[in-house]
Amino acid sequence: MVKEVFVDFVEVERITGKALAEAIIHSLTVWGLSLSHMRGQCFDGASNMAGARSGCSAILRQAAPLAVYHHCASHRLNLAVVSSCKIAAFRDTESYIGEMARFFHFSAKRQRLLDRAIDIVCPKAHAKKLKDSCKTRWIQHIDSYIVFLELLPAVHMTLEAMVSPDSFDDLGTDWNWVGETVMKANGFIHQLECSTFLASFKILLECLSCLRSLTMKLQMQAIDVIYAYKEVNRVLSSLKSMRSDATSRYSAIFKETTKLAKSLHGEDFELKQPRVSARQTHRDNVPASSAEEYFRITLYNEFVSHLIEELEERFTRLSTPINTVGLLQLLPSQCTASTSELMPEASMPEELSEAAEFYMNDLPHAVMLPTEYRMWVAKWNEPGCEVPGKLIDVFKACDPVAFPNIHVLLHLALTLPITTCECERSFSQLKLIKTPHRSTTSAIRLSGLSLIKMNRDICDKLNSPSQMKALVQQFYQLHPRRMKLPFMLVD
Repeated sequence: MVKEVFVDFVEVERITGKALAEAIIHSLTVWGLSLSHMRGQCFDGASNMAGARSGCSAILRQAAPLAVYHHCASHRLNLAVVSSCKIAAFRDTESYIGEMARFFHFSAKRQRLLDRAIDIVCPKAHAKKLKDSCKTRWIQHIDSYIVFLELLPAVHMTLEAMVSPDSFDDLGTDWNWVGETVMKANGFIHQLECSTFLASFKILLECLSCLRSLTMKLQMQAIDVIYAYKEVNRVLSSLKSMRSDATSRYSAIFKETTKLAKSLHGEDFELKQPRVSARQTHRDNVPASSAEEYFRITLYNEFVSHLIEELEERFTRLSTPINTVGLLQLLPSQCTASTSELMPEASMPEELSEAAEFYMNDLPHAVMLPTEYRMWVAKWNEPGCEVPGKLIDVFKACDPVAFPNIHVLLHLALTLPITTCECERSFSQLKLIKTPHRSTTSAIRLSGLSLIKMNRDICDKLNSPSQMKALVQQFYQLHPRRMKLPFMLVD
């Protein structure tokens, strides 16, 4: 059985790799958890955590050799998207969208005018405010883009009303905007009329929409190593198909961009490519016969290709521990050999052999693993056999009597950490517990309250007065006081 439990909050004075590793080892020792049982560790890619020599993972590896370090998959995905968005056109687009959101967020007067425009132009909109994108969580980028696209007609109308208040009687003419607001609004209008901005915005929205489901699935509680890499490969296949069929794919995107531009600026508005000069070093200077071809070459192809390269580099087998790659070979989908090919001399995949050698001490009968593997492949190649897609279903379908070694390897695959999202959710609970009124709460009391908060299912079982009385009396015996502590709910 695989179970994930919150253990403790540990206060540290320094955040060096050595200090963090010593704090983790001390906490595990206090809780009676042996380091010899540790089989994995998952952190972000910061140098104090992932350093090869003095990082926290390297120091923990010295005490627990089988605890292989895994770079958090959600952090890797975030780094891949952030790196792709550093392309100049997309970086500027992100910056302008964030500035527009802050332009309305920091002024209640501007927001009131936007509210009136929303009621007139798009009254059925789900959102009423623009969302600023977070610098560290790219999933909020796509959410902010969706809201921006939904409210874009109202935003454009609001900006026009700030510059020319007499032209919009429905919004009122007594707003009396200061010069700085008019100047910024005029700059935003100019940006919305820029063809490069509109084209890059629609490309960002299209490409990042493919990754939204992946980042949500990487934050699931029941995520495992095999399911995560299958989802990454599925997204990579989708992006590669977008790149191979770039002409027809971007033609549809360009039509949507043109439709959006005409809805904002009138039917006479046309998307235009930037001027092409003889010498240009600060932007793309690609000769093209049309604006669609220019934006497809300079923006669409470049962004999709860069995103594919980043995902392949960060999620390739070269950046994955060899034991994880080997355990992937136990998936029924990987066991593609037919029963006629299962000869006695057939051998296991090289990656699986290396993983088995790595976990040699954990296997009950390591010598029998090649024979078990042949029987395992034969099991999933039987006619009419239903192949499970998730690792937990494969683990449940594995008979520990017939396949004792494979059962242990599948158990290890389920145990390996993939992301730090689950443990980072404890920070959300911490904000609810450590409020300004509890700023002086000790570390022991804080950890105890956190355990109660995160294990409500256990606490809910203590609903009878007798159980509560036994719990209070046990606490009273551990912490005796001069005054007798009565049980006020019963006595």
